[in-house]
Order: sequence, then C-alpha cells, then structure tokens
Amino acid sequence: MENPTPAAQTAIQTATPPATAPAAADPAAATATPSAAAAPAAAQAPAADEPQNLFATLKAPAAAAPAADPAAPAQPAAEPQADPTEILAAIQPSDLGTLPSGEPIPWDGEAVKAVAAVFAKHKLAPGAAAEVVAAYAAHAKAQYSAAFAAEQKAEADLNRSMIAAAKEKFGPDLPRYIADASVGGSDIFGPELWSELAKINAFSNDHRIIAALAARGRATKPDTVPAAGRTQTDDDRPLATRLYGHLK
Repeated sequence: MENPTPAAQTAIQTATPPATAPAAADPAAATATPSAAAAPAAAQAPAADEPQNLFATLKAPAAAAPAADPAAPAQPAAEPQADPTEILAAIQPSDLGTLPSGEPIPWDGEAVKAVAAVFAKHKLAPGAAAEVVAAYAAHAKAQYSAAFAAEQKAEADLNRSMIAAAKEKFGPDLPRYIADASVGGSDIFGPELWSELAKINAFSNDHRIIAALAARGRATKPDTVPAAGRTQTDDDRPLATRLYGHLK
C-alpha cells in the first residue's frame, strides 16, 4: 500500500471518529428489580403442570377385565309328561299289616298321589309304577311287623317282671290285696274309669299301685265293733290293726 501524501495524512489525524451505535434497549431489564434478577431459578413457583406430590403420580394398576360369561346353554323344551291319572288307577292299596291294637295300618293315599306325579314326570309306565309301590309296601309291612313284635315282647317282659315283684311283695295275701285295691280304685276313679285303668298292665300290676289302692279300699269298709261277751277274732280286730298290722 502506498504511503499517503502529507496532506491526506493530516486530514486523517484531524478527522472526528464516528459515534458507536448504542445497544438495543431491553424492556425486561429496565423494569426488573435487582432482587428479582438475583433470585435463583429453583425458588420460583413450579409450573402449573408440575405435580405437588411425587407419590400422587403413581397410578393404580388397571383392574383385570372380567371374563366373559359363556353363553348359557339353551334350555330344552319341556317334554310332555305321562298322565298321572292312569298311574293312580294302576296302583292298588296294599296290606301293610296291623297295629299292636289289632287295627290295620292305614293306606296313605296322599303319599301315593305325590309319587304318582313324579312317576308321570319321568314317563314311568303305570304297570311299572304299581310294581314299585307294591315292593315298597311289602318292605314297609316287614319293617312294621318286626318293630311291633319287638315292642310287644318288651311289654310282655315288663309285665311278667311286675307280676313277679307283686307276688314277692304280698306273698299269699296277694288275692286279698287285689280285692281291696279294686274297691279302692273304684272309690277313687269311679267304676267306669277304674274298669279301664285296671286293664292297663303297666299301671294295675305295679305293686306300689296295688298297695295304695288296697289301703284306700280297706279304709272304705265299715268298722265292725265286737258284740258284748263275744270273743274277739282276727276279723274283729281294731281298724288300724287290720289295715296296717301286717306291715310290722
């Protein structure tokens, strides 16, 4: 580069330097206070979308979807039933035996109607239904007979033991006690009721019942006073002696 002439060099030295352009003004910096500018970023309020509690961000596990129920099978159409009237006509009453009293065991017609309806529902033939009922009736008769036989045997054994106890208690005086007890029983219960009670073995053969009724029977007899000059006999003893003298 060539050296400037003396006149140009003088002009450069005497020229005024151009003014530097000012920096663009920052509106936010102009209005900000020194404290706000110095506040750290961590102290500022959280954004609206930030959570207030970290555990609140946990999500409950999604519930398992219920298993779909299988489609219900179609119900078959009801089949026509047999006529229970024909079944009832085919079932005849059976002999079930007799009660201990001698009366026949009654036939349960209502029970037969109930089972006939079931037989009809399952389309059982009337003849087959009759055989089923007859077989059960025969079985029930055998059960009744065995039960009644055992009951009768137990009652007979008890009655024999009660009679033996009365004979042992009263000895040869038993006939007299029975006669007096019959009088006492009629006096307490009346002739009609006593005639029924006397037939109940478990009651009339009890030696305790016999003794109590005999005492009542003797008490109802008139007291006999011996005539003057007559020798007193066993039959003319005082009432207390005649009633209770044997109990010494």
